[in-house]
Amino acid sequence: MKKRTIIPIFISLVLFSISCAPAAAPSSIPTLAPTLVPTPTSNHQPSTSQDITWGKTMEAAKKEGSLTLYSYAFTGDLGLALSKAFTDKYGIKVEIVTGRGAEMVERLRTESRIGTVVADILEGSASHALTAKTAGITVPTLNIPAMSEKDTWYASPLKSDPAGYAVSYSVIVYNPYINSKLIKPDDAPKSFQDFLAPQWRGKIIATDPDLSITELNYFVPLLNQGIVTEDYLLKLGGQNLQYTTGEVERGKKISSGEFAITTVGTTATMVRFISEGAPVKAIRMKEGLTAGTIAISRVKNSPHPNAASLFIEWLLSVEGQQLHAKERATGSIRKGVTDYTPEAARVDLTGVTVTTDKDQEDSAQKFRDKWLSRMWKK
Repeated sequence: MKKRTIIPIFISLVLFSISCAPAAAPSSIPTLAPTLVPTPTSNHQPSTSQDITWGKTMEAAKKEGSLTLYSYAFTGDLGLALSKAFTDKYGIKVEIVTGRGAEMVERLRTESRIGTVVADILEGSASHALTAKTAGITVPTLNIPAMSEKDTWYASPLKSDPAGYAVSYSVIVYNPYINSKLIKPDDAPKSFQDFLAPQWRGKIIATDPDLSITELNYFVPLLNQGIVTEDYLLKLGGQNLQYTTGEVERGKKISSGEFAITTVGTTATMVRFISEGAPVKAIRMKEGLTAGTIAISRVKNSPHPNAASLFIEWLLSVEGQQLHAKERATGSIRKGVTDYTPEAARVDLTGVTVTTDKDQEDSAQKFRDKWLSRMWKK
């Protein structure tokens, strides 16, 4: 995996637009602020047969009339806003069932095994989407208009999976966070080694690696690239880490001041607390940080396959991306969409380590199954 130097235009977007390009020389990063750039002209020019096929898909979706979505991220106001907008536009009712990614994948495995599939869509991290792909419980999404658009994306929807089983609709930036009332930014760790200092023992909060994949998605790319070592992770585990069941619980505990610092956090979760006025601020290590994708997949043998395709197409549209960015206080993978990321969640993205398919595989298997959860929970 190559480490790439990037100049961000949007904090949650530009990572992937240039991750496929040759590395550029390091450059200073300008102050980031919500910006709206002109909406690009779509280069999607499907043939008449493609138009006819998609028209039939839309009509079939409306006849199906509903869809069920298993999701990790579409909770609270975000889920309500997305489902309402989609229903208002197409008359298709959306039911969202939320839970941790691993739980949703296992639930789909069970449904598939007994032949009673309820969900039409699975949403969550790319790691869980690729796990579902390997399990044979999802199908590719390629024949929608968004896949034919060119020069539209900061990050291609096929970034995580060119085969289209895991369709990227957003990105996640992984870096540590502090409670700025308990730790002044100038006193916060500046490098990974700083986390091993005695004053942080017992004050660092992490998610349980057996229940959440966040730590895995953060440290695996850094380890695979040699930025951190197994010895470092063993020493970090010896800092009497305190565990939560997931990102939302971690956000609550760091916001309330119960803990001073996190091993890592995601913009996708932390901006929710920052936007509500919590004294939470992103920090970054001088060695770098990582970023990955959030994906959405169609479920195999689902009851509403056409409605599922239409929802994914809509989520990738300007309308869907604008609403998602606004409700999630983040940026977009699509050009021409406002970046709503709060200042406290923004970090210098120079030298970001972009997660690869190999990292995703390791996150889902090697680290959880072989050693990370055990060595951190002696």
